[in-house]
Amino acid sequence: MNREISPSVAGTPSHSANVSQNQSTSLPDGKRRSSTLDVVRGLAIVAVVAVHSWEQSWAILDSPVNESSLLFQFISLLRYGVELFFVLSGWLIFSLYYRKSNIRARAYWVRRLLRIWPLWIVFSIAAVALLANTDFKFPMGIEPVGQQPSLLVGTILIVLFLGWLTPFTWETTPGGWSIQVEMGHYLLFWPLRKLAPIAIAATIMVGYVSYFVANALAIRSPEEFGTEFARSWIRLGLYGTWPFFVMGGLIYLWSLDKFSWRTQYFGSSNRSRSVFFLIMGLIFITAIFIPIPFGKTYEAAFSVLFLYVVALAARRTKNLTRIMSSLGKYSYFIYFAHFWVLAVVIKVAESNQSVSVSTVGLLVASTVLFAACLVVSWSLAVFSWRFFESPILKLARKVPTKSLHST
Repeated sequence: MNREISPSVAGTPSHSANVSQNQSTSLPDGKRRSSTLDVVRGLAIVAVVAVHSWEQSWAILDSPVNESSLLFQFISLLRYGVELFFVLSGWLIFSLYYRKSNIRARAYWVRRLLRIWPLWIVFSIAAVALLANTDFKFPMGIEPVGQQPSLLVGTILIVLFLGWLTPFTWETTPGGWSIQVEMGHYLLFWPLRKLAPIAIAATIMVGYVSYFVANALAIRSPEEFGTEFARSWIRLGLYGTWPFFVMGGLIYLWSLDKFSWRTQYFGSSNRSRSVFFLIMGLIFITAIFIPIPFGKTYEAAFSVLFLYVVALAARRTKNLTRIMSSLGKYSYFIYFAHFWVLAVVIKVAESNQSVSVSTVGLLVASTVLFAACLVVSWSLAVFSWRFFESPILKLARKVPTKSLHST
């Protein structure tokens, strides 16, 4: 289960509408935004921290794990929380555009970058500097980059969300792969934002087919033309993550009352709807046989559904809703910070001899590690939000969102 899981940064409250949870988001029906999405994000980041804490407990305590056990299977579901964040990203980015159908391209990109870039640059440069000059180790098998001949070039690629172009920079920033994929989603969304669902579905299908082409090139000898490009495409993994992003967007469109998108996109013909669902069926069948980054599509789809149902159940408890909403609000920073907290634990554990414990002991140890990691990351996130992230987002809100002409 060596998998990094990132909260999709578009899933943070400020990123989607740049307003606080208690402010109106100017939804088409005039209602205030429900905290359900915040609760879902909060549960997703809890799943992220939990599964990584569990994995580190295995390594530190040197305990054998029965991979066929129900406990292991349950923990395995948590590693697909990133797909749930991609669904939320699709929902929120589509809602941003369709609430303001003539939004300016400059406003779109400034708000996206000002939400993602500041923390990304801080943690990326810190990670590169630390790995290049010390023997510090991050969890999830991230390798030091100090011996790479093009450290400066690699750092620039990371900061520009292009670390996927080279293997040694792909995961240099802990959790970086999904942030780079997120930027890929934004790049794809803007040219596809006005296409009908049929065209979007066909685009996804072409993307899946590209996996077979890239995989065929990647298994050839390194001297073959296009091999490294094919491997880069597979590393980026947009073929397996873009469908989840689009899924969230289509769900948002379907939920709208005043936006008659069903008629506008499909028309009155049942034939066009049949074509759409035929393509979506082909996508579903194809997806079963194509691995998403670090996992399988059908497992991820089941995990997304499972986590969403759990989040809805959590909404029934007032205090739990408040906690999960807060975690969702700060999830972007918590995601980055928890890797560093776990790295400190690994550093301390290296000076002690590993001991083997029972399954119960492992569960207790991983729970303690999870709680400590979450609390520390959460506390730092509140500080970061108040003095670093929030002031930057105030600048983003000053960028005019509309123009007289659609862009």
